[in-house]
Amino acid sequence: MTKMKTCSLEADVLSAVLAGQVPNELRAHAASCAVCGEAARVASLVRDDCARAQREAQVPAAGVVWLRAQIRAREEAARAVARPIVFTQALAVAALIGLLVSVAGRLSSGVLPWPLLTDASSQTLLRISIVLACGLVLAPVALYVAFSRD
Repeated sequence: MTKMKTCSLEADVLSAVLAGQVPNELRAHAASCAVCGEAARVASLVRDDCARAQREAQVPAAGVVWLRAQIRAREEAARAVARPIVFTQALAVAALIGLLVSVAGRLSSGVLPWPLLTDASSQTLLRISIVLACGLVLAPVALYVAFSRD
């Protein structure tokens, strides 16, 4: 087990090298002291690497960052506002589908709400009209669902 050597001026040498201002007396000490010399070399490499990273960094302009933040905030607000609207639309579509299923079930059981439609051709015409009306009502809903972003 080897004993690690320390120097009382090591912290001062590190601070001076990282700051980029090494006084002559610390420079002379680092040249003669193995611990401080190694610390100075490592600190110099770290400082150079940090400076290179800062030069190569591609930080966007403040205006671009602000604009992106504003766009993101607007999109989040629009989504938050749209949630109850989408829920209400879904509830309305579900109610409409339930109503159409109820009407279709009533017609298929033979109980017609209109006593004038008693012959077979009138019943067929009524059923075709109901199917077309359902298609006209559900087509925009289907298109909305198919082309919506979310």
